[in-house]
Amino acid sequence: MIKNFWHFGDSYSMNDFSLENKHNGFRAPIQNDNFGDIIAKKLNRNYKFRGVTGFCNEEIFSRMLWNTNNFKKDDIILINWSYFTRGSYVDEKGIIRSTNNWFDENMPGITENGLEELQRYENYNFIMDYILKYNYDINIKLFQGNVVPYFHSLHKKGVIIYNLFINEIEKLTFGNKKYKFKPYKELGNNIKFEEGYINWLREFEYHGDDEGHYTSEKQQIIAEEIYERMKINQNLI
Repeated sequence: MIKNFWHFGDSYSMNDFSLENKHNGFRAPIQNDNFGDIIAKKLNRNYKFRGVTGFCNEEIFSRMLWNTNNFKKDDIILINWSYFTRGSYVDEKGIIRSTNNWFDENMPGITENGLEELQRYENYNFIMDYILKYNYDINIKLFQGNVVPYFHSLHKKGVIIYNLFINEIEKLTFGNKKYKFKPYKELGNNIKFEEGYINWLREFEYHGDDEGHYTSEKQQIIAEEIYERMKINQNLI
């Protein structure tokens, strides 16, 4: 029986936004020939793509929880974790949404639409201020308090996990203080880029708008690089 290669994340997990459509309440159910798909084929595994444009880390983790009963022994999970400065909020209809609607991490800054909403709803200003200035609090609670114990249960089940942070060298903020994020060993295997994944992409001109956030026809190169860094960790082959 062919095992599965699961891929979670935000828009940096995909290369084709045109494939986005509704699927069980989420967008982008498939991605063909992106780096995740290429890695899955190298490992002779079924590619199960579950990334969603604009997702924050809380939403990425939530989607993993929704798929818990589908994870089997020896399955591999790759997570494209998003920015530490991206969080979530509850809108006036009670729907959980990502602050990606307000804040562009690549600018960086408040978007035009975000500025209008933040001016319209007083409480949203507080939420955005908290996420940008106190994301140490948000991320430690998320990863140490929730992700670590959940991943511990997956490890015991025999599931293999690989984490790819968009920018793990980005400092976490707590008011005027800054802290380096240190991925917990209990998370599983960390695909490490010394300068940060996003900065590596920019340095080699793999970051563009041709294929999602990626430069056209670079998916194979990116896949090979990530695959080699996965091999450095145990359990892959």
